[in-house]
Amino acid sequence: MFIDDYLNEARIQAIATNFIRAYRNRAAKGRLNSSMGLREEPRPECAVGTSGEDLPPGASILASCFILPIDGGSIDFRLLTKFQGDAAKGIFSGLNGNYIRYLLGSVELHKTRIRARRLELRTKAESLGLSHRRTGDAVAHLMVGWETFLEFAKARGALSDTESNTLKAEAWSAICEAARFQTEHQESEDVALNGLKLLRSVLHGGSAHLERLNGYVDEKYLSTLGWREVGEIWRPSGTRIGYFNQKELLLDPTATFSELQKMARNLGRSITVSQRAFWRTMIERRFVETPNESGKIGSKRVINKIGTRHRCVILKLDLFLEGAHENGTIEVTSTIRDRPT
Repeated sequence: MFIDDYLNEARIQAIATNFIRAYRNRAAKGRLNSSMGLREEPRPECAVGTSGEDLPPGASILASCFILPIDGGSIDFRLLTKFQGDAAKGIFSGLNGNYIRYLLGSVELHKTRIRARRLELRTKAESLGLSHRRTGDAVAHLMVGWETFLEFAKARGALSDTESNTLKAEAWSAICEAARFQTEHQESEDVALNGLKLLRSVLHGGSAHLERLNGYVDEKYLSTLGWREVGEIWRPSGTRIGYFNQKELLLDPTATFSELQKMARNLGRSITVSQRAFWRTMIERRFVETPNESGKIGSKRVINKIGTRHRCVILKLDLFLEGAHENGTIEVTSTIRDRPT
């Protein structure tokens, strides 16, 4: 099954993501029969491919995919023209028909062998230190499919054992190399990392600001926290989404999430989870610590400047400003604290 020219348009996005999710979960539509019993339906067993200029949204969906970027310079158009001519002559459809007949000749044996081999290859792939466990499963699926096709080619006399082993080794090397690049695509939909990047963009771009509390803060940091120098006076820009002092950012969870959503939309993207799920993800990633016993996001905190208590998510100022990780993301260690009034 192939999805051609995928676009991040709402209707196409919904159809494609539902289809990919159903394939990943091996789930049918779950329809009922006339007696209101669950109808038996075949699960999707085909391989799914897609082409397009964008990727489906959501970290879970992307982790289910194996993404191969292709630019125009990597395509040999002379070979492409030759293969298109071969396809028009029916060569590939005939080859595919012969392959299917080969598999059907011992279908149960192939199922048992492929299942065992896939688990073996998945374990081997996971030892490579891949960023997501689903990537190891994708590697195993691709490799076991290639091995099975090579066995078919040997059985028909098209390849010798030596040629088959050489192609198998080359395929494993290429698939593993591509697997290591999946991290970049998966991180592009990482809710926590994207949230931190969006927060920096919101504040530095002046869409929102943090109000200064007691204590001195170096003026060179003010532009990063949503302030602009007008003449010789620093003035806040945009909506207030929290406060800051010498050590911490005190973020209003609701106001902050609203501004992050706006920035994401301006960039043509979206935050694909609810506000509560977003902050829970930040907790799980240890950007913020476990919430208080009430289970609420953030803790009541006295804001000295106004003398009232607000529920705030607290990030360390120095780590937010200066904690650049080697891979270019922002490493923010955060805490949620209860302090007496």
